[in-house]
Amino acid sequence: MKIPVVILCGGMGTRLSGIDTTKPLINIGELPIIVHIMNYYAKQGYTRFHLCMGYNSDRLVDYFRHTTIPWDVQLWDTGADTGTMGRLAKIEKHLPNRRFFLTYCDVIHDTPLNEFVRFHDHHRRLVTALGVKQEIPYGVMSCNHEEVLFFNEKPPMPEHQYISGGMFLMERDTLALLSPSRHNSLEEKLFPFLATQGHMRVYRHSGYWQGMNTISDWHTLQDSYTRGESVWMYSKD
Repeated sequence: MKIPVVILCGGMGTRLSGIDTTKPLINIGELPIIVHIMNYYAKQGYTRFHLCMGYNSDRLVDYFRHTTIPWDVQLWDTGADTGTMGRLAKIEKHLPNRRFFLTYCDVIHDTPLNEFVRFHDHHRRLVTALGVKQEIPYGVMSCNHEEVLFFNEKPPMPEHQYISGGMFLMERDTLALLSPSRHNSLEEKLFPFLATQGHMRVYRHSGYWQGMNTISDWHTLQDSYTRGESVWMYSKD
């Protein structure tokens, strides 16, 4: 049975407040970003989706009610102010498979999913996280008290550090570790705990990756689409 995909799409997207729609339904080209993300998985054979909705969930329900989607899509209202751990805990009973993908609704990339799964199988950990390199967007200063010893404008990330690419492959055993508290987050509670226990591995991705956290990020994705560089739309497997 193919691995299901859980999409966290319940946040408010406050840094995109200049666009008058809920974040998952912001268009890139002619389609909402959440459909681009689902299409990316579907093109690689993963067509079962669980959407953890929250803020403006009625808009998502209305969109999927009036849009023909050729995939198995389950919509779950997990609460407007629920943390990411609470959202996942609320749909636990609907995830009978031994593993599942977890992704945010604001990251676009071209990771080959079957290769990602093979990496996860090889390392046999509870969670595999997508890791990407990004240029630090600010000047960085090394200091001794008030004295600046070194200044580096927009340096690359240190070799051993990666940012979370917003996609994970998780074994079902992780669900037993979830707290149902609506304020708890995976990023602040579960993932740090699993990392310290040696239960996480990182798949280092050097291909295309772009988050959509700000208006500037949205323009970047729009420009990529307009120029025909929407590489996430094509399967590499």
